[in-house]
Amino acid sequence: MRIALGFQTKIDSGTTLAGLPLRLIRLLAQVRLATPEGWSRSRSAIVDTGNPVSIIPQSVWRDLALPPALGLRRRLRGIGASDQTAISGTLSRIRVLLHDDRNASDPVEMRAFLLDNDAAPFLIGFEDILTRVTLHCEYAAGLAYLDI
Repeated sequence: MRIALGFQTKIDSGTTLAGLPLRLIRLLAQVRLATPEGWSRSRSAIVDTGNPVSIIPQSVWRDLALPPALGLRRRLRGIGASDQTAISGTLSRIRVLLHDDRNASDPVEMRAFLLDNDAAPFLIGFEDILTRVTLHCEYAAGLAYLDI
């Protein structure tokens, strides 16, 4: 089954003013998270092939009554992050559905860091999702999907 993904493209105004326009491109998936009552509303998540594990900002997970965390707290550092700018979260096991306008995956259990704040966006990392599916991405053709 194919789950369509989408692209979000913006132009970086700072690089444009410097005479070097740069596109800021994100690959997006539509995701629903399991809750005690069923499934959450659909949310966009960035498909981040450079991130080993998914991360979920506090504003996304706080009101969903997600299951207890696995107890591993960690400071997470991205490119150029220092101890002062690192974000922190607790590793948890959650269930998600990936979907588009026509198709939805079966529930997928994944590990994700539930962030202590909203310092980072909702990211789908490699572990537990991209390790199980085939990612097809052709930006020039406007085509991206997951083969599940």
